[in-house]
Amino acid sequence: MYIMLNRRWDQLIILGLFLVLSTACSTAPYRYESLENFGLKQRAVTKQQDAIQVRASVPSMEEAEQILGFPIYKRGIQPVWLEITNNSPNRARFVHVSVDREYFSPLEVAYMHKKQFSKQGWQDMERHLMDTAMPRLIPAGEMRSGFIYTHATTGTKGFNVD
Repeated sequence: MYIMLNRRWDQLIILGLFLVLSTACSTAPYRYESLENFGLKQRAVTKQQDAIQVRASVPSMEEAEQILGFPIYKRGIQPVWLEITNNSPNRARFVHVSVDREYFSPLEVAYMHKKQFSKQGWQDMERHLMDTAMPRLIPAGEMRSGFIYTHATTGTKGFNVD
């Protein structure tokens, strides 16, 4: 009976430690730094074709983790920051698959990283990723900017923007 009692206590202690540790890991709030704290815009490469101007910049692994609040490169995802200015009299449409045929949507990225945060933290992350995503439509005479989430590549990243 003494052996059974010790074994049961051991099991309860292990279960308690597991619950404490698993709860501690999933209660983290979502935190990120403002894009303005980094030189992405200043070092962006600019291309112009007719009335459309595109600026693009790719944050480093460390910058991306600070900007987004989680280690995105560890999942093989590389964020690309774009700014598109439409100086034409017509609205323009940005085609996400022109940059990466199998790009990740902001909600996919959030879902892949949700275990790192509390439920509220995950919702905050989803909202932030949606708010900072590159929109599809750029109205006439306006500029839009945001991230598109591509497959990570090493070295210089080349892509088209349609």
